[in-house]
Formats: sequence, structure tokens, C-alpha cells
Amino acid sequence: MKRLMISGLVVGLIIGMAGRAFSVEKTEAKTKYLEEKKSPNTALLWSLLITGAGQIYNKETPKGLLMLGGKILCIATMFKDETTTSQSGGGGVTITMTTTEKKKQTPQLIGALGISIWSMIDAYKGADRYNEKLKEKYGLSLLLQENRPTLCLKYSF
Repeated sequence: MKRLMISGLVVGLIIGMAGRAFSVEKTEAKTKYLEEKKSPNTALLWSLLITGAGQIYNKETPKGLLMLGGKILCIATMFKDETTTSQSGGGGVTITMTTTEKKKQTPQLIGALGISIWSMIDAYKGADRYNEKLKEKYGLSLLLQENRPTLCLKYSF
């Protein structure tokens, strides 16, 4: 009977120490996750202010720079006038006529607005994707139920 009680105490002590060690590890993982976590609303706001800035905030710099460059290209081509030159000649005299006309800017405007909207949506979803990768990195699963955050830690043996 004494051996059984001592064995039970030893097992209980080991389980308690192991639980405490896992608790400390879980707290450290949660702290690191919260420090590196990206806010989808902040990413959306950055993309609203500057196209592509939300992607840069989410550490997707090449994508953000491509979106910014695409919008700049659309805006730059909106204000370019189209110049045509025609030549006609007869009897040794050549007449050169140059005409400048305003281009319709609708396609470029639609392109610039489309890239801006795409950038905002992608920045918001990109922050969620980034946070999911962080959860996998630290082995965390954060479940939010009615303003009660619950933290679960995954272990695989």
C-alpha cells in the first residue's frame, strides 16, 4: 500500500511538472504570436491610403510593389495625349500634318480603381493568411467564442 501511494505521488509530481513546463512553453508561444500578429484592419487602412502598402505591411513586399507600379502605370497613361502624323505629297510638295487628340481615359481609370480595390481586399486577406502561418509556426490555435479567447496548443508525438 505504501508503494502504491508513493508511486501515485511520484506520478502526480511528474504530471504536475510536465503540465507546468507545457504551460510555460504555451505562454511563450502565445506571447511571440501576439507580438508578430498582423491586424487585417491596419493592412486594409494602409492599402486604402497607398496602393500596395498593406501588402508591404504583411511582408509581401514584391506583391505590394507590383500593385503600386501597376496603379502608377495606369495613371501615367491616362494623361498621355495621342499624336498622329500624316504626310501627303503631290507635285514635289510634301505636306506634314500633326494632330493631337485626347484619348478616352476610361480603361486606365477602371484599371487604377480595380488595382486599388484588389489591393485593399488582398491586404485584408493577406493579414489573415499571415496570422494562420504564424499559428502553424508556433503550434497555436486561437478560437474566439463570444469575446472569450481560448488558446489551444497542439502537440504531436
